[in-house]
Amino acid sequence: MPIRWIANNAGKKNIQIIGATGDKLTDRKTFLAKCIGVAAGNANKKVLFISDMDMINQLIAADVDHNLVKKLYIYTSIDHDHIKR
Repeated sequence: MPIRWIANNAGKKNIQIIGATGDKLTDRKTFLAKCIGVAAGNANKKVLFISDMDMINQLIAADVDHNLVKKLYIYTSIDHDHIKR
């Protein structure tokens, strides 16, 4: 994936890599996600790396606390600096 594609498209697209868990493919998915994230970061783009399960758990907790809309806004905003990990 050329850096040019990342520079032109990062911040405009969400990338989700889906596949089976608990096998060699899992390591490859994580590696690919990290490579894309590092390349985007090097292109001065903001990057959020989070597993689906962590995001789902955070959204469930936000719903219980009646903060779901706020949390959804945070995830969809361009500035991810204020997301608690």
